[in-house]
Amino acid sequence: MVCSHCGAYYDKNSEYCPVCRAPLPVTFQADEPQTTPESNDSANWGFVQPPRWPKPNFDINAVNDMGDDDPGTTSAHTTPGFAVSPVYPGPENTPPYVFTPPAAPQLPQESAYPPDDDAASQPPYGESAYVGQAAGGYRPIQSVSGYDTAGGYHTGSFGRAPQRVDYDDIQDEEDTYTVPRNMRSATQRNAPYNRRSPIKPRGLGSRGFKRRGNMLFVIIAGVLIVLLIIFGSILINKNGGLKGLFSGSPILKEPTIDTVLNNSGEECWKIVVYAKAGNTVHVRVGNVDEKETIDSTNLIPILIPKYLLLPETPVEGVTADVVPDITLITEDGEVIPIDIPAITVDVPTLTLNVSSPANTTLSVSRDKLTFEGTVDNHTPNSPVTISVNGTPLTVADNGAFTGEYTLPDAGQNTLMLEARKIGYQIARVVYSIDYAQEVTVIDVDKSTLRAAGEGDTTNVQGTVEPGSDITLSGPAGVTLGTPNITVSTGVFTFTAKMDAVGYYPIEVTVTKDGRSVTGTVIVERAPERNEYTSSVHKVDYDRFIKEPNHKAAYQCVGKVVEVLQEEPYIIAKLQMSDGDILFEYHNTTASVSTEDTRTHNIWGDFIGIDESTGLPLIYAWYITKRS
Repeated sequence: MVCSHCGAYYDKNSEYCPVCRAPLPVTFQADEPQTTPESNDSANWGFVQPPRWPKPNFDINAVNDMGDDDPGTTSAHTTPGFAVSPVYPGPENTPPYVFTPPAAPQLPQESAYPPDDDAASQPPYGESAYVGQAAGGYRPIQSVSGYDTAGGYHTGSFGRAPQRVDYDDIQDEEDTYTVPRNMRSATQRNAPYNRRSPIKPRGLGSRGFKRRGNMLFVIIAGVLIVLLIIFGSILINKNGGLKGLFSGSPILKEPTIDTVLNNSGEECWKIVVYAKAGNTVHVRVGNVDEKETIDSTNLIPILIPKYLLLPETPVEGVTADVVPDITLITEDGEVIPIDIPAITVDVPTLTLNVSSPANTTLSVSRDKLTFEGTVDNHTPNSPVTISVNGTPLTVADNGAFTGEYTLPDAGQNTLMLEARKIGYQIARVVYSIDYAQEVTVIDVDKSTLRAAGEGDTTNVQGTVEPGSDITLSGPAGVTLGTPNITVSTGVFTFTAKMDAVGYYPIEVTVTKDGRSVTGTVIVERAPERNEYTSSVHKVDYDRFIKEPNHKAAYQCVGKVVEVLQEEPYIIAKLQMSDGDILFEYHNTTASVSTEDTRTHNIWGDFIGIDESTGLPLIYAWYITKRS
């Protein structure tokens, strides 16, 4: 049967609803036999049919207060629609048999509520609502919730409405069951309230959708936080700190770059900086270091002559990317770099003139080379450095340089002469030097190699390693004397008699400790000066080119513009009006140097075309200079 007031199930013989205590319709007669047939529900669930008590006298205005331990005490408190079980005092009202309540289902022991302080005084979960005997009768007490398996209800304390249980909410044994608040005892109702509700299967009902919605919300919030951090970092980096992020950067927009002419007609880079008024722009370019405060226009134009905007190092190549050093100083003193794009500039060049050695491919017999020349754009405040394979040379204030370099090894050597200056292209001259080391053991005094005037004999003098032996070998027409060697010093002398005017190579072989080296010494018998100079031809440059094998004497007039070799004899370039020639000079009577700008008269024999330069070659006998 179902109560019309609260919807709870009750036995058809009950007079009052076991939950709300409302009067129930009378379904039996008092004089009917006291039988207890089993209903289908009790047969199905194993419940014991309750006794059929005689109808008590009931006054709705005399209601026992729930929880009152004195069964004879009544209260003036009335609750329409709610009632409590009657009390049967005395032996005369003792039921004919003891009521045995149905066994409660075994529910999970875990509770969502903290234990009551008086938990020991409470009946165990699922016990009967009637316990013990008092004054010969039974008294009701507030019960812990029972369970009606037939109706699917939890039945709570007296005077409480039943709570519908959704079977879909019943979890496995491992889930935690929470007693609804209206089904808890008085002690439990006074305990802190836990809003946990029965656990539902995951993914079912509105809670599953809420859980997924919460997760989606967390993901979206996380993404927004990451984007905010990235955006904030960009603003911080761009504006120069948190101040720029929250209060605004003093830099209003990116600078602009253009090419203009200044009042002097010089090409300049025009850089316009846009920033708030009151801030100061600081420009450092080259030796320029200037500051300027921005006015109410919120911009300031900067003109930088192109020749000032140069790289800070020597440059490989003709162009370079340069970023001007321009910063903004705020009114608070904060220095903020201004992001200016790199400007591609043309790099100026250095002009490097080398007078010695002028020929980049040389064969030498000594390990020392002398380098001389000039370089432009050199000043004490902005110097040019010159070096040979890292060995520095001396550079004067006027750009003239000089220095000596020692070859490290015999054989082929590659030398790199470099001129470097900050902001300029690196100037280089590369040399290929063939160093014949064995010749260096012979040092010959050149002043003794020529037979003067009408003489036909010359004395050759030189130095070798002490303790060495010397053997001589010469061409036909030359008679060589026995060499004289001073053992302690290595100084040697010998004579060479020449039958005719000309120059003759003499091979000198030096031997010591089983090691032999050979060098060449050129001796010459010069023609008589006046006779020779009066009989030579004027320069015929076309004949030099067309007849490279003819023999003739010439007078060549011009200026010495380059010295290709100084040891063991001089080879230099003479610049003439008809064209350039080379001349070879073995004597030390006249000096040859590019610093001597006077006009030279070269008297000598044409001996062919030089293979390395392709220029006509003259063997010079005499050199005179005009004032």
